[in-house]
Amino acid sequence: MAWAQSDPKAAAHEHYEKGLAAFDDERFQDAADEFEAAYRISPAFAVLYNIGRVNVALGRSVEAVQAFEKYLAQGAAAIPSDRRREVSAELERQRARIGTLTIRTVPASVDVRVDGKLIGKTPLAEPVLVTAGTHTLEALISGYAPQVRELRVEGMARIELEFRLDPVTAPETALKPDKPVTSPALQPAVVPPPPVAPPATPPAPMPVAPSVTVVRVSDGEVTSNPLRPWGYVVAVVGLVGGAAGAVVAVTGVNAANDAKNRAANATAPADSAQYAQAISDFNHAKNQVQLGWTIAGVGGGVLLAGALLVVISPDHKTTAGLNAIVPWVASNSGGIGVSGLW
Repeated sequence: MAWAQSDPKAAAHEHYEKGLAAFDDERFQDAADEFEAAYRISPAFAVLYNIGRVNVALGRSVEAVQAFEKYLAQGAAAIPSDRRREVSAELERQRARIGTLTIRTVPASVDVRVDGKLIGKTPLAEPVLVTAGTHTLEALISGYAPQVRELRVEGMARIELEFRLDPVTAPETALKPDKPVTSPALQPAVVPPPPVAPPATPPAPMPVAPSVTVVRVSDGEVTSNPLRPWGYVVAVVGLVGGAAGAVVAVTGVNAANDAKNRAANATAPADSAQYAQAISDFNHAKNQVQLGWTIAGVGGGVLLAGALLVVISPDHKTTAGLNAIVPWVASNSGGIGVSGLW
């Protein structure tokens, strides 16, 4: 194939045809490699459209946006209006699946890798764009312990990260010279005097248990407060309403997530109706979530009002006089204790 190697356009066309065949067979990574090779050899703007489409199929939104933006810029007026509208719509969908990471490190001049790919040294010139999903971030510099983080990024999210690396200290190997050991001077032994027994003290007198006599008087009658049953009713109604609102809100959240996933998967031009329906379902689900949380909030307020009504409405107890008269006597004192309700 010496002729193909001597003619760049022929070699680029060969890679382009192989990329089309791989795309038709859904071998998207092979197709991406072939299209990239064709563009490197002969940078025709039309190849960028295929590079963008194959990156959409691979779920690489950042690479797809970069290819489509270059395609529109290089193709300019040569791109038909219907194709330009198609690419612009696809750009909006793919941009919605991209998150932005602002990365700082202490110290500076740290190598930053995202999913194993070297991004550069800090401070980075601009934020890092990543496709929505889980990514592995690494911060590496000689003399410091590396840091690795797993990060979940949502579409349109803006996240600021800071890596603080700890220096690695080498163990000390040099031993300090020992100080000379000197023997302490001998001191004469001191014999302590024999202990002196304390004078005997008489034992403390045993405490005398108090003599208690309880004289019971009328206990009175308990009158139920008529507001307490209403407080329980209001509290139960609030609890049921709050639970119902929470169920409506959770159902709306699940429906919104489902619609969001369907919108993200609707990439081909033929899926425009599916994308529009998914957006409509997503907006309906958001309204359902707002309604559910409103109901739950009202239910919580009603529950709180019922509980407050129960607390401030105690039962009434009437007494005819004192509950108890308690005389007490000890070894050196005495008295009478009185307790009761008024």
